[in-house]
Amino acid sequence: MITSKNLPSFDFIDSKGDVSSVDLSKNIKKIRYCAEAFQGKAESGDVIGICFQNCPDLVYWWLGALLAGLRPLMMQYPTNKQSREYWQSSVTDTLSKTGITSVVCSSEVESRIEEFSPGLAFSSPIRNSKSSKSFVLDDYSIIQLSSGTTGVRKAVAFSSTELHKHSKDFNEVLKLDETDVIVSWLPLYHDMGYVACFVMPLILGVKVAMMDPETWVKDKEILYRTIEKVRGTVCYMPNFGFEVMSKIAAPKMDSMRRWISCSEPVLEGTSKRFIESINSPAEHFSACYAMAENVFAMSMSVGIQTRNINDQSVISNGSAIPGVEIKIIDEEIWIRSPASLKCYLGGDNITDSDGFYPTGDLGEIHDGELYILGRKRDLLIQAGKKFILSSIDAAVNEILPEVKGRAATVVEVDERIGTSKPIVLIEASNFFSRTDHSKVKAQILDRTGLDYVEVAFVPPRFLTKTSSGKINRPKSLDHFKALQTGVEGAEVDPKLSIAREFGTLDQNHPVSEILDSLSSTVLRIILADTGVEYNPDMSLAEYNEALAKKVKSRTGAETEVFKIVSLADKRIFKKLEERDLKPLEDMLGCPIQFEHICLPPTPILFSDIIFMDYFAPRLENLEAFSSVWKQLKRLKAANLILIDDAAELHFSLTQNYPVLSHRLERDPNSDLLSFRWQSYVYKHDQLPISVVVGNTLDLADRDISIGAISQYLKTPVFRIATVKALTEFTTTWEYKSQVSISGGPLLKPLNIDNFISSLSNWITTLEKPISKSTVSGDRIQSKIDLNDLQHFCSWGINKASIDAVLDEYDTFCIAGGAYSLRYVSSRLKELGKPFSYVTSPSAEALKHAPDFDCLIVCGPTIPIETDKPVAAFMAGSSGSRMLNSGNQKLSHLHFRDDLVSCPTDDWYHLTKVDGQSKNVDIVQEARKQAVIERDANIERRKRSVQNDKGINRPSNTDATFGETEMSNKEKPETPEERVARVKADRVKERQAERQAERQAEREKTREGAKS
Repeated sequence: MITSKNLPSFDFIDSKGDVSSVDLSKNIKKIRYCAEAFQGKAESGDVIGICFQNCPDLVYWWLGALLAGLRPLMMQYPTNKQSREYWQSSVTDTLSKTGITSVVCSSEVESRIEEFSPGLAFSSPIRNSKSSKSFVLDDYSIIQLSSGTTGVRKAVAFSSTELHKHSKDFNEVLKLDETDVIVSWLPLYHDMGYVACFVMPLILGVKVAMMDPETWVKDKEILYRTIEKVRGTVCYMPNFGFEVMSKIAAPKMDSMRRWISCSEPVLEGTSKRFIESINSPAEHFSACYAMAENVFAMSMSVGIQTRNINDQSVISNGSAIPGVEIKIIDEEIWIRSPASLKCYLGGDNITDSDGFYPTGDLGEIHDGELYILGRKRDLLIQAGKKFILSSIDAAVNEILPEVKGRAATVVEVDERIGTSKPIVLIEASNFFSRTDHSKVKAQILDRTGLDYVEVAFVPPRFLTKTSSGKINRPKSLDHFKALQTGVEGAEVDPKLSIAREFGTLDQNHPVSEILDSLSSTVLRIILADTGVEYNPDMSLAEYNEALAKKVKSRTGAETEVFKIVSLADKRIFKKLEERDLKPLEDMLGCPIQFEHICLPPTPILFSDIIFMDYFAPRLENLEAFSSVWKQLKRLKAANLILIDDAAELHFSLTQNYPVLSHRLERDPNSDLLSFRWQSYVYKHDQLPISVVVGNTLDLADRDISIGAISQYLKTPVFRIATVKALTEFTTTWEYKSQVSISGGPLLKPLNIDNFISSLSNWITTLEKPISKSTVSGDRIQSKIDLNDLQHFCSWGINKASIDAVLDEYDTFCIAGGAYSLRYVSSRLKELGKPFSYVTSPSAEALKHAPDFDCLIVCGPTIPIETDKPVAAFMAGSSGSRMLNSGNQKLSHLHFRDDLVSCPTDDWYHLTKVDGQSKNVDIVQEARKQAVIERDANIERRKRSVQNDKGINRPSNTDATFGETEMSNKEKPETPEERVARVKADRVKERQAERQAERQAEREKTREGAKS
């Protein structure tokens, strides 16, 4: 029984190593408060979930649940080892199998569970009950889960009688008493941490010093420091924990009397290395065979003893503990004890006629001691020979020591060779550039005796792990097989996109009469790649009819083309015309298709490419990824990629970027990202994205990510340097014509003739002949598509400032897409305040919107045409500020802000993400200078227009506005010509901006067709 007066004390160790002691016997009021808090949420006998990090609240709620007559189940706390998707799947499975009535948890977990099971979870601060009456727990039951190594976790129920019996029997071997201190970093949602380091100590009255697993992960030495501080005597860890600790300098720790390795195969090499590293007698080390189906322990050794079995050195797990019986049937271990399970919760009896249950482990008994050979499910039979997958893993770890814990052998039946085929999946940061597959394969065959094996290098975080950190082989195999199908299912119907964007507008009038410039851009984006050309005289109904009739086909004649995809700032190609491509077309002997795509800088882009290739295929619903997939598909189709220093380097110093999370989780900070209308970000509000502050991406490392993309896509990259302030970072680039002060304002267009000539010459110097593409049709001509946004724009917006605006007004109109600044729409829904969307802040677009008190602009750059209050979170020339408010409190708000970057293990990167290694002040100063010159040019432009009769005629230098240099041989302009040119230039600039807006919006519309 557990009595309140005999409850032991627990020490909780924080991340700094500080110890907080809790004497449970003196905190009866807190335990009783927890019991009372369950009233109305669960009834006696119900299963109650408990989900906390290792902390006092977890212990109080567990004891409170028992006191309330409930059956507590420790649930896995979200960790970095697992993706959000896998955690949610695991929790959902647990709920279905255990019938959990309610979950008490931290507020963070409550919000997560609320997303898929509303009303189930609750969080509450623990107070003191009015009652301090002592209690005795002598008739209770708990639920625990198996590890899930073979797939999903299964639930097992144990009564207080079984728990007390097992604790008594195991303690005959352990000999724990009130002088012992168990030190643990183990999670309590697995049997080793739960039973050995929590339940048993409570039953036996043994002190525990515990820290959260994440604390140990970040600071391994804290375990040794804690043992010394609290005079620890017993410590349990899985084999990998001992391997990690064997590499850390150990203090004396003379209080320790037993180190117990359990819950995964105990390896001889690891065990001996550890004992040697701490200079301890081997008798202090024990290998324990345990599983949740028997409460915990079944056998345990004293010391390190090995035996050669099937040409493998296998470590002994000792003899059975009192009360446990072991037998071997067809090489499988079967167990019986007073506490061993008869059936899983809600399942059928799995024992044989004598009451033994099958463990699923293979083993042998020699001289009364048990030797574990591996999981039955992990038994590989190849050409009649037997192999254990964990043994193959061990061989891989010896061949490649740097991949320990990041390699796993999975098995599929290969019909081509008529036998089981082992596939060794190895996580490696340089997975895409590895060329040693054959060498590693040969070494594995040599060490293991396998006849055949396949080796595949995969990106970090690819392998799926269980909640205990073990490799989930079935899931990992499924995910590897999913790579064969990819993400081709992400296509959307453009007709649905038209309905989504323009469903409320007149369908029968020409679009020129009903759409403003930005909306027209959206339509152009939708029509891209459909074969239906944009025509302002057509109605929406006619477009839908044309799309319905258009049948895409690759049959018939085919033509070779050369596809150039530019990721450069579109402004440098301002003067590019189709006729300029003729020399390149003649050299290559085929038409040129030149396309501008607005994508994030290469460190972010490469990570997203890896996500779509390796992580997205495992997801069931890919619709939300359609725009990302489409843009990356275009990039992958390129025969040549162009990158410039303005889009790639300059803007990355001031932007906050979205990156697809390789943990498949959405960072709450990503809801504070505001985007322009680049096509790539459409539906980013629905994606698992995190935030990367651009200034943390070192400009000096950028050639590494550019080179990686070129190598990964097997596509040459031509780098264009035009910005003087960035010269230090572009010395090795292929084309250098640094005529622009800055990559921001006044970025000058290229001299197209020089550029085409340099590009042509460079192509002839490539080691391998440049590839070409094949497209349907026999009348393909060169074309230029510059519809997307100039460069990738993504800002972080201050949450407090947003809240101030949303609290001030009652109704809103949002100019921008739902993909931009998701926090606004989410918060307005919470507040119950009505809002609507329009494509742009133009008068034409706003006249279709319901009445509103405040206009929110989060993306569009075209002029704002309203006298109502405007929160320009992300506007064009209006910047990021409050307009027309008449409210002094709001007028001083600062909207744009740097957000907090996500953990660096959330995305794939090849270099450190910790800021600039070189001084970049010159870049910022150049931008300021360019802004000053731009503003001066605008003023000169205004004066020039006013002096339309030639009064105070400006000089030739003034006439250029700092954008292009006038040849000395050119005839000076007349005042009339100058006025006409200025107006024409401005019209052309605005048209270019709006065309780019359309391109991004066009992408977004078409991708959302199924929304």
